[in-house]
Amino acid sequence: GLHSQVPVQSHTMAMCIAFTHISPLLQGVNNKFQAQRVRSVRVVASAQRPSADQQKMRAPAPACTRRDLGNAMLAASTAPLWFPNYNIAFAAENVQTFEAIEGERFAPLAASFEFPETWKARPGQKPKPGKYLLYTDTYGPNYRYFANWPKLKDEQGLVVDSVEVALQGLSGLESISDLGPITALDPQKGFGLSRADLTEGTVSIQNRNVRKDAKGQVYYEWQMKTSDDAIVLVSATASGGGLYALAIGATQEQWDRVGQNVKQAIESFTVAPAEESTVDISGRIYGTKKAGGFS
Repeated sequence: GLHSQVPVQSHTMAMCIAFTHISPLLQGVNNKFQAQRVRSVRVVASAQRPSADQQKMRAPAPACTRRDLGNAMLAASTAPLWFPNYNIAFAAENVQTFEAIEGERFAPLAASFEFPETWKARPGQKPKPGKYLLYTDTYGPNYRYFANWPKLKDEQGLVVDSVEVALQGLSGLESISDLGPITALDPQKGFGLSRADLTEGTVSIQNRNVRKDAKGQVYYEWQMKTSDDAIVLVSATASGGGLYALAIGATQEQWDRVGQNVKQAIESFTVAPAEESTVDISGRIYGTKKAGGFS
């Protein structure tokens, strides 16, 4: 609790304060302290105990009267309140965004996730977007889009060694569960992630998880260990005819230090739920004046 040391002259008054709830005193607290949403303050009064000789000479203390109580409340209301310094740091938002792709076969939806505030890239460095041609059909080229984040550090050094978001269109896909149960999917090669130890090496799946966010969007999530002893976490979801995946990789040393933060970043991955467009694919691609995607 919060305490204020209030000196009082009367032993009787001390007893009155000690057993009196004085939360109305908070009405006079400075607004800066009110913002802390303090509900109540317990005032502990102290008075010097008389010596043994003084106790023999002193008559029994009278009962606590209403006047005593009023005087005690007045003394307490003029005393400064003491608020302990808890030194609690509240992490600010560090939201990362994969921008929506316009003029494509899938709905233009942004994907987002959060890093700890202490994770920073070098000044001026930003995610590098790109696209990879999957195939060409009667509607034209079909691309996989991606973005790779720069190296991230905190005060102790590098925190992860790769962060990537990948997106590709998959017609008729309303939820990632439409692809089957999580055990039927291959997170190593199923999302087109560019990390070398995923495309070329072998992995062991250490954990699987199915997550549903507040809007009902379903995410499949995996934790993998590569042949290079790196830990790679993947979160994937489908919305608006697009298949989205976030992958964050860390060395074993990085994982031992900030693994919990990596898990929180993966679990913060969010794509808004949306239905696939009812407009014909050619209309989606050619019915816009914008040059969809990255140049």
